[in-house]
Amino acid sequence: MRNSEHVIQYQDIKNLTIDAFIKRIKSCKGIKVSELTLYDLVFFNDQAIHTGCGVYIFKEGSNIYYIGKCSRRSFIERIPAHFDTRTNAWFNTLVKRVVQFKKNETTNEDIQKSTKDAISRFELVLINFRWDDYEGNKSIELLEDLLRMTTQAQNRFKVKRWDDHSTKVETFIKDRI
Repeated sequence: MRNSEHVIQYQDIKNLTIDAFIKRIKSCKGIKVSELTLYDLVFFNDQAIHTGCGVYIFKEGSNIYYIGKCSRRSFIERIPAHFDTRTNAWFNTLVKRVVQFKKNETTNEDIQKSTKDAISRFELVLINFRWDDYEGNKSIELLEDLLRMTTQAQNRFKVKRWDDHSTKVETFIKDRI
């Protein structure tokens, strides 16, 4: 069994304050992307990850780098797409953030280099929602929004913020559904 805490159940964090939730993610030992297997996106502690939908975080140490969501596709369908080395790939936004595109044209070499960099640098943490945890996809979208508003991730919202970190995670979500 792996020495990883890469899956956090929404049920385990919903009653935390936003501040405590962010601290939990930052201190969580994610799974190194370079060691990630398909098994790790489907099972955790030998149990299936149901539903396999939720929020995912790429981080480096305690630094949250990128936040995404799987609300219509599962973790196993979405996570690998971030590492597509085609320049015209639609879902490789993490890799494009690593490159820090400043030009309209990017070469395959740029993408390949940043893909290798991302795979070697980052850990993955999954926040899994079970079927009874959410109202359709809205809860997942709101949790992603919350993290993008309250962290310094590369894909954080630049203007949209949430400053009351004493709010409980579930309260933030339920008040917006």
